[in-house]
Amino acid sequence: MSEFDALKNFYKQTKHKESNTVAIICRSGASLLSSPFLQKRAKEVLDATKQAGRELVKTMKIEPETMKRITQSLGDAKLFDQMGNIFWQTCIDEGVTPKQFDERKLVPRPRTLEEFMLIFTYGLNAKAAGDQKVFVQFKFSGEVKDACYFKIAGGKVSPDAGICDIPDLTIETPFAVWMKIRNMRNYRS
Repeated sequence: MSEFDALKNFYKQTKHKESNTVAIICRSGASLLSSPFLQKRAKEVLDATKQAGRELVKTMKIEPETMKRITQSLGDAKLFDQMGNIFWQTCIDEGVTPKQFDERKLVPRPRTLEEFMLIFTYGLNAKAAGDQKVFVQFKFSGEVKDACYFKIAGGKVSPDAGICDIPDLTIETPFAVWMKIRNMRNYRS
């Protein structure tokens, strides 16, 4: 059963009896297609959607392969749930709508070390390290008294809780101050 079955059923029951439905395209997570983290996958989905339009005009149907490209997974659902919760909590805390969030170039504001490690992993440009292996250590005080570090190597970022043996960069700051710095940097750029 699809999350869209009720919507499709409602449509079938309420459409004009003389109309002929050629295709229905339902895309879960469509709002995520504007995320900068999903640019490549979003392009694939949107290109397939354009292809579906061309197919409808020419043949009055959408090829199964095209529909498969449109409805492909955008990634780990659990990860999107976590990031979505952080995003919405930030919108609530800031008193902004998602549109205002984007206009102000805000970033989701983590409230725990685990949330910080999840979000910051995607905020680092792993390719900028080139062939080097870089360790960035964070030591937080204040509302979150904890430490974590990020290993940047081979084009990937790997987070870990705790203290790194030999960090290349150590940032010691109150947790709340770092979160405000992250949001102000994005707001001003």
